[in-house]
Amino acid sequence: NGAFVTVTINFSFPAGSSLRDRDGNLTRTPQTHTATATAPETIRPLVTSASAGIGATSLTITFSEPVYCTGLSFSADDLTVTDNDPDTVDPFVTGAGTDPCGTSPLNADTSFSVTTSAPFLPGRAYTVTLTPEPFEIRDISNNSLLSPSSHTIDLHYRRSGWPTPGGSCPPGVAPNRTRRAAWWDLPGAG
Repeated sequence: NGAFVTVTINFSFPAGSSLRDRDGNLTRTPQTHTATATAPETIRPLVTSASAGIGATSLTITFSEPVYCTGLSFSADDLTVTDNDPDTVDPFVTGAGTDPCGTSPLNADTSFSVTTSAPFLPGRAYTVTLTPEPFEIRDISNNSLLSPSSHTIDLHYRRSGWPTPGGSCPPGVAPNRTRRAAWWDLPGAG
């Protein structure tokens, strides 16, 4: 840690060489690069959000830093979705979405999407839980996502003047009693 490092390339590579820079250019010789070695980054990536629209059959998971996936099954073995209501059937993950998880550090990204078996319904809060094996979801420094990791998607409908979870109506505003009953219509809930 803190050591001075010098790398010198003297060999001439033939056409078709596999030693290229990140832009795809062949390495030219001779060249020398110097750097100071530092300890590897050891902070695990975190799930920072999960999002889905009402009626959508896909969800997007966002991370604290770019991640990539190796061996992730995109099934209930690695990702689950529940509204924690035993009277409803939860959507389950059916595969990778339109924004797939990268497969190497070169195409790592801060989010990826998955498809689900059923749409996300209004008035519910869904918990998305990821339970990957070590190194199935990792950052470009090879740190694995902590398993399990979860985040909540809150699809409770809110409108100005309606109470929010844990809140109450603003002074002088009453909840709209002409709509369907909701959790805040219960006695003592707002």
